[in-house]
Amino acid sequence: MLTEKLFRLSGDRTTERFAVLGRIGGRLEEAMMKFVHLAVKNRFTRITTVSSLTFFAVVVTLLMIPKMEYLPQGNRNLVINLLIPPPGLSYEEKNYIGKKFFQSVEPHMNKDYNGYPGIKNMFYVGAEQIMLSGAISTHEQRAGELVPLFMQKINDIPGMFGVSSQAGIFQTSLGRGRAIEVDISGNDLNQLIGVAGTMFGIITNEIHEAQIRPLPSLELLFPEARLLPGRDRLKAAGLTSDDFGVAVDVLMDGRKIGEFKEEGRKKIDMVMKARQEGISTPEELYDTMISTPQGRVIPVSSVSALERTTGITEIRHLERNRTITLQVTPPFSMPIEEAMGIINNKVIPVVKNQGMMQGVNIRLSGVADKLTETRKALQWNLILAALITYLLMAALYENFIYPLIIMFSVPLAGAGGFIGLTAA
Repeated sequence: MLTEKLFRLSGDRTTERFAVLGRIGGRLEEAMMKFVHLAVKNRFTRITTVSSLTFFAVVVTLLMIPKMEYLPQGNRNLVINLLIPPPGLSYEEKNYIGKKFFQSVEPHMNKDYNGYPGIKNMFYVGAEQIMLSGAISTHEQRAGELVPLFMQKINDIPGMFGVSSQAGIFQTSLGRGRAIEVDISGNDLNQLIGVAGTMFGIITNEIHEAQIRPLPSLELLFPEARLLPGRDRLKAAGLTSDDFGVAVDVLMDGRKIGEFKEEGRKKIDMVMKARQEGISTPEELYDTMISTPQGRVIPVSSVSALERTTGITEIRHLERNRTITLQVTPPFSMPIEEAMGIINNKVIPVVKNQGMMQGVNIRLSGVADKLTETRKALQWNLILAALITYLLMAALYENFIYPLIIMFSVPLAGAGGFIGLTAA
């Protein structure tokens, strides 16, 4: 449009006040025509022009292409808060934390308060294996604005940290919406804890406002009771270590021994338990009686030793190796691909330079793994689509050269689009 105006002005001699613009338009016209004549002068200049423009378009596209996101989070009216308690937290303390958590957000119930949308409903679960809370907003489109509020309330609890996120439309499990899972695998649990703790601090500094959830924990301070089997005493009693493990399972929560299926009904697990009330303390389990293959009854203490120590709440394995996972949820302003690049290029090299990676393997999974698979699938699908398009146009024009003229204009259009996105 600007060029057309300048060309028109260059021929309009009656308007003296636009004479300067007319001369500029004429010079631009001459320069453009010289460039066109030079570009199509001979075969070499044509090939050079097409190659240069294509190279320019590819470079611009690679430099300005936006970082990828796996799936849209959506605007679901549900905020999930996962709380990671300090070691040894009792049932009474979890119950007290739940009550205090409700009291801290009471001013926000059913009304907007202090810039945050109101909370319509809320729940809290303080179980043995998990502590979580959830809430829905009085404004269905503003639930995500409650995330900073809940993060503030979680951080106000002494010794507690956790994550808060808006549940995604495509989310299938708790806390895994936009989370990049950094799996740290190896054989030495103490070494894994050290590597995970170091990465936790580095990621916090490199990705501001990121929420990080360790699975199962970064502390080896949870009370733990171990029954150490005495192999010689087990052998004398006619038992193996596996037999002893099965017996202890039966004494504790029970052992699944089969399934019962009645026609037209669901399967029912058949579980063998020693008694209905269960065992409440390690000492009670240590003094309980078990039977041997010879029909004798002996106490658990006669074939094992009770050791009180500390550990973590869950034993996780990845490809038979002990694994600690950091679920990293970047802020919404940062795409998943950019966060993956920071972890791969800034976080992991620092840990390697500190000499902490011997015998430790680190890989990204979860959303990061899905994003990588999707990108690989799309790049081959794009090549296949371009080939099919070329063959269709070649059949339509009955020529193998004409389709290339059209297809070589696509990179330029793509580069222009990415320049527009960057400028916006």
